[in-house]
Amino acid sequence: MLTDLTRGKILNMAHIAEECKRKLGTEEEPFEGEVPLEEVEKETISIVRRDKESSQQYTYIFDGYMQKNADAFVHWFSSEFGSPSFHLQL
Repeated sequence: MLTDLTRGKILNMAHIAEECKRKLGTEEEPFEGEVPLEEVEKETISIVRRDKESSQQYTYIFDGYMQKNADAFVHWFSSEFGSPSFHLQL
């Protein structure tokens, strides 16, 4: 419902990490272990960049984060995308 009201796009960093894991591994040797935070952040930035390049405008709704705490997430987010228009921590 929130995505419909805001023309939102949900970005779930755990799902993005799983996608990174698939990219980092091969069929013969799947990637084992924790995906580095930097890889997840890089892929998240890439998703937003691809949307902008294809003239898509969304309100990005982050469902979770992988940084050590909410402050670290907001700091990373702000340094990459600017100040968020809204921040709700549950």
